[in-house]
Amino acid sequence: MARLGSLALALFFLCLGDSARAAKIFWVSEPIFPREMALLYGGDLGGIRSIATWPLEDGEPKEPRSGFPPTPSMAVSVPVQQASSAAIKVAIPGAFAPGLFAVEVEGEKILLNRPKPEWSQPKRLLPGLVENEATAGSEIEIFGRNFVLEEEDAEKARLLLRESRTGKSTAVVPLHAERYRLSVRLPEELPAGTYEIWVHNGHGGEWGWGGGATLVVKAAESWPSTLFDVREFGAKGDGVSDDSAALRKALAAAEKAGGGIVYLPAGTYAVREAFFLPAKTLLEGDGKDFTWLKWPQSAPLSPSEFLPAVLYGNGQYAIEGLSLLVRNARRVLLDLSVLADRLLPADLAEAEIPTALRKRGATAPWETRDLFLRNMRIDYLPFAGSPGREPQKDPQWALGRWGLAGREDEELSLFLGGVRNVEISGCEFIGMRHRLLDLRNGRIVDNDFSNPMGALCHTAVGGRYLALLDNWVADGSVLRGHLDGCRFFVVAHNTFSDFGRGDRMALTFRGEPLRGMWLGKKGLPVRWFLVERMQGKTISLRREHLAPGELRGAGVRIEKSDGSESWIPVRDNTDQSIVLAWAPDSGSEIPNWVEIGGYLPPLLSEVVRSSGKELFLVDKLPGDYAGLDAQIVSGRGAGQVRTVTQTQADRLTVDRDWDVAPDPTSQILLHQLQGNGIFFGNEAEDPNGLFVGQGDLYDAVFDANTVRRSSGIWQSSGTFLQFLENVLDVSVRYGEVSAGAPPIPEHGMLGLLAGGEIGERFASPFELVRGVVFRRNRLAFGHRILVGPRPGAGPAAAVVARDLVVDHNWFEHETVGIELERGVRQAVISRNLFFDVAVPQQVSQATEVEIVPGP
Repeated sequence: MARLGSLALALFFLCLGDSARAAKIFWVSEPIFPREMALLYGGDLGGIRSIATWPLEDGEPKEPRSGFPPTPSMAVSVPVQQASSAAIKVAIPGAFAPGLFAVEVEGEKILLNRPKPEWSQPKRLLPGLVENEATAGSEIEIFGRNFVLEEEDAEKARLLLRESRTGKSTAVVPLHAERYRLSVRLPEELPAGTYEIWVHNGHGGEWGWGGGATLVVKAAESWPSTLFDVREFGAKGDGVSDDSAALRKALAAAEKAGGGIVYLPAGTYAVREAFFLPAKTLLEGDGKDFTWLKWPQSAPLSPSEFLPAVLYGNGQYAIEGLSLLVRNARRVLLDLSVLADRLLPADLAEAEIPTALRKRGATAPWETRDLFLRNMRIDYLPFAGSPGREPQKDPQWALGRWGLAGREDEELSLFLGGVRNVEISGCEFIGMRHRLLDLRNGRIVDNDFSNPMGALCHTAVGGRYLALLDNWVADGSVLRGHLDGCRFFVVAHNTFSDFGRGDRMALTFRGEPLRGMWLGKKGLPVRWFLVERMQGKTISLRREHLAPGELRGAGVRIEKSDGSESWIPVRDNTDQSIVLAWAPDSGSEIPNWVEIGGYLPPLLSEVVRSSGKELFLVDKLPGDYAGLDAQIVSGRGAGQVRTVTQTQADRLTVDRDWDVAPDPTSQILLHQLQGNGIFFGNEAEDPNGLFVGQGDLYDAVFDANTVRRSSGIWQSSGTFLQFLENVLDVSVRYGEVSAGAPPIPEHGMLGLLAGGEIGERFASPFELVRGVVFRRNRLAFGHRILVGPRPGAGPAAAVVARDLVVDHNWFEHETVGIELERGVRQAVISRNLFFDVAVPQQVSQATEVEIVPGP
């Protein structure tokens, strides 16, 4: 009763203060052009009926100017198309020319289409640097929004570096500019220091400069350049002689010298053992077509013939200009960062990695740094062999019997985890899979990923400040988080094609909506227990005698039959059993062992009140949530995200003040957020789907992607998503997906099928989709824009999606153009074009939908 009384009192004072609240906007849909419907998101916007807006003149950029341009007499009052407490939707006048637009909303002033630089990295990563750091004279790429509004404006882009201490500005002419990426060469004489990055897209004059990112200019770390020629250590390079001893001696000499260049002149070097790459060492050949390291290629007769890996390292090494030819190995390159990152379970690490090597590994994620693979090739085909008339004698059957197929930590060409400053560029990867998770400042550019065997070719990659650019990927891949969420990433100008087997998902986005913080040494240790059986929510253990309740608040990681994993909180435990919060999915196999501890569960709670950076919750916090994201998912202030800096009982502190203060109508979710992503200019042919998302996604844009012959592009949940200028041509569905994979819609689509773990596991439902824009997309031959609950989802929340704009899209040769299903509320459908579409707009089950006819 005391809690109910405090909530009622808080609501009473909240109502008294409503009249004093001012309108606030903290997110806008950009880029935006005349006649298009803008979505402005914030708080206390419900009573607004019109806004004032005007275009800014495109004068000389000069220097960035603070403040806001004065309201001119020619400002236009524009009626609001649709308003709620959190959002207004309003059309930009068609008489305006493209450019920057000023908007006034009851005292709140914003500029639309102003550039937003977010982060940067050098085009060639160097040792000792991290994200947003570069050396003077280097070429860097800056990522963000609105750098170019129209293609013909690319030459108008400008960049300014303002030294933070002195305020001195240095103008730099961009080498290349596009909407989300801008490259420049820093002046050689640029002094070391911290700089603010300002970008101008050619519009808005002195008001058109946009800042927000910082750049640290500093010297890179140098590695020794002493040359160690393997021929001088006895290597033949004839493809027949065993050169293992010579390579081992050359690497040992480099390590003794504190690093250097281990050089392999053109030739084929036959080797038989595994090698460790010392710190500050470059393994260099004369080119990937001319220098080869070749391990035995004979058909394996037993599991003992497989090396755990052929190359090991612990960061601070590089490989350039050579090819690795590998067959009888479980992995090719294994960086010891996977031990600290928990990607290789402790029991397997003890069994497969020598003790001396394990001791070299970092003790915590992100201590490992500086790993560079450039212009190299890995040819890794353990399944190689001619198929016979007796399939059970083929290589893949043997590997399956030996237990070498199907685990996530095996059959890997590259196996990295928790490495800072990683570049993989100009490489060719033939065969098998790659696992590159928890990268920080990663750059994967201009590579080829393929598998002529047509099976088990899969690339898993994730991290923060991650650029995936200009790669060709055959078969499936996934962008996913592990210990940390995927944040600040760009996936641009990649090509996905030549799908062989499997689910045929070009690139999926797998967030972990129910994953909280990895505790590790901070709290509950990571432990592994052998499983006797698993029935419903109960796991019976072998030979364990736990204290009753000692695992409460921990979590269990369970692998599914498709190799993916789910994480489930522990409700209770006895001396020999664990009771989970819910039963594992039907696609989960009964594991031989389970991983316990590790994660602090995400928390969904109602808000009592907020004060500055402090937030008081209805529920007490079961642990220390510092470092996780605090997301307002419903009520006042919904859509805002902050980082938790401190927690105590029912109170938490975030890193900065809220733009719109949460109140007792608000719900907050503490979890690992995925977002701040850009998917731009990618192409895919014949996948089942491209950028198919599982898990929550925040502030992401899908722009100018082209998908031919597929089921389309769709997400499961998200806040502030924009789908712009995508082309989806010809709807085709290729077979059925495996258990645990994202469901394929019945029709080709661009949109959201709301559901998944985050919508099913919390007792208090909230909107899974909020603030989504579909604009200038072209859909043909069976594709539609669709928003609604996932097929088969129960009636969880009355509202699954809120505040949509479907604007200026083109549909042709469809049965249905736009479909808004049950649970969709507050949407505007504006000026779409339909050609040969039987049902242009099917919105009978959605509510509060306004339609503005086109063109």
